[in-house]
Amino acid sequence: MHDQPRTRTERTRESSAIRFRSSPTQNANHTIALSHDHTIALKIEVEARRVWNGEQQVRLTRLEFEVLVYLARRAGKVVTFQELWRAVWDNELKPGKTEQQAVRQAIKRVRGKLGESRTAPRWIYCVHGVGFRFRQDAVEWIE
Repeated sequence: MHDQPRTRTERTRESSAIRFRSSPTQNANHTIALSHDHTIALKIEVEARRVWNGEQQVRLTRLEFEVLVYLARRAGKVVTFQELWRAVWDNELKPGKTEQQAVRQAIKRVRGKLGESRTAPRWIYCVHGVGFRFRQDAVEWIE
């Protein structure tokens, strides 16, 4: 499958990911396969930095990819806004309202690209007032 050119909005989002760090996926040599009803519905190729939803490749920005991988690696555990902010945005400051909104917007974009929504989550669940939890029973590690 060939890559489609990125839109101006995607390029702007990528370039505006200030204080971004790639360590949540750095040196990862494995694939995260997320099965849904015993089929592989979502596949994350960490080293290649590719995501597949069924047979279709999902185009994510660097930031969106890091958010998805960070949550998938902690499947079943609640990831707080602050933890996600520190890990993906590489900022040791406590996230305020603006930063929490940035986290929420990144999650919203990832959900949209995966074909889910806040009201009908399939992979990423909101833990109200705390953060997010990735569906635990869906993760299968393939090395």
